[in-house]
Amino acid sequence: MTNQAQQLSLFDDQPVEEKPHEEKPIEVKPAEEKPVEKEPVEEKPVEEKPVEKEPAPSSRIAIVILNWNGATMLEHYLPGILEHSKGAEVIVADNASTDDSVKMLGREFPDVRVIALSRNWGYAGGYNQAFKVIETTNERDGKPSPEYYILLNSDVRVEDGWLEPLVEYMDKHQEAAVCQPKILSDVFPTRFEYAGACGGFLDKYGYPYCRGRIFNTLETDEGQYDNVQEILWASGACMMIRSQDYWNAGTLDRKFFAHQEEIDLCWRLNILGRKVVCIPQSKVYHLGGGTLPKGNPKKTYLNFRNNLTMLYKNLPESELSHVMKTRLWLDCVAAIKELLTGRFGDFKAIIKARKDFEKWKAEYAPVRRQIQELRQSDNDQYISQFSILKKYYLQRKHTFDKI
Repeated sequence: MTNQAQQLSLFDDQPVEEKPHEEKPIEVKPAEEKPVEKEPVEEKPVEEKPVEKEPAPSSRIAIVILNWNGATMLEHYLPGILEHSKGAEVIVADNASTDDSVKMLGREFPDVRVIALSRNWGYAGGYNQAFKVIETTNERDGKPSPEYYILLNSDVRVEDGWLEPLVEYMDKHQEAAVCQPKILSDVFPTRFEYAGACGGFLDKYGYPYCRGRIFNTLETDEGQYDNVQEILWASGACMMIRSQDYWNAGTLDRKFFAHQEEIDLCWRLNILGRKVVCIPQSKVYHLGGGTLPKGNPKKTYLNFRNNLTMLYKNLPESELSHVMKTRLWLDCVAAIKELLTGRFGDFKAIIKARKDFEKWKAEYAPVRRQIQELRQSDNDQYISQFSILKKYYLQRKHTFDKI
């Protein structure tokens, strides 16, 4: 790991090192699962002893599916992933599931490598732990590190040929650190899916939107976004990242636990001068919803807290004060709206998110300084200089092509 990676290790090196990584892959159990979008529910660490198998052949692509109590999803989606991902190693990282995910994988998918973690690290920490295990075991077995990691939700359906366009583009464009496919709904296959659609952006106040999805408006895919496009962020539902870039950018921020950690990572890569791209010639179908459904106060809390933290870490100095002051006002408006509409859980979640952000902001001050010292430009590409709230609600522009 480079000095830069250690410098930007965003609270994650510590847990990885202090937590015995003897949660080595239980390489006898297979399968995949949904990204973990819930905080650990005080589950007891799973007592796992690594069961050694013959080392699998080295692969330059590691597809890692993070699972938490998603045995049903794995049974449904994993066969297609295995069938249509030839040449890649498919690995399931289990975040201490309390269902029979690990047993099911061993029974139904005995050839799939399983990394059984001893507790629920969340989406961000779970992937960091899994990639650390992969690197450690590859080194132990004398195998090269994967060139590419693919983060894939357990509820993603893939088809033949989904992988090749991503690999071909990344092989030809060394300036690209991350790419994502076109992400469509597995329920309505002609419609873009909420989590990423055809590539993500941020407005000037930190609100995410996508080609094909602005707030809750999902467009029908008619090929209107089929051009390869540089974007600010790729969706954690399905994203390919160079392993070297993953570590150099400081990994996913473990303290986020879940929600917006992939946006934060991609923004940091953008600050470092690296590119993030959507390759719509590849497409996948995402069921969506994760472990926290929309409208869940916990999801509201994580989105607000993590979004504020991301802004604080990554905004250039010239923008920081203005944006944070404006966001305080906008968040108050959002909280009052939830209160007036009877959504008391979401009202309290927004208030708590702001309080918790203020509590831990001081911890992030040195991280912010480190990120800004590595900044390649004072202007971040693909952060819009307008308010998407104004465009959407006041100007009634509900599709990406209208903004």
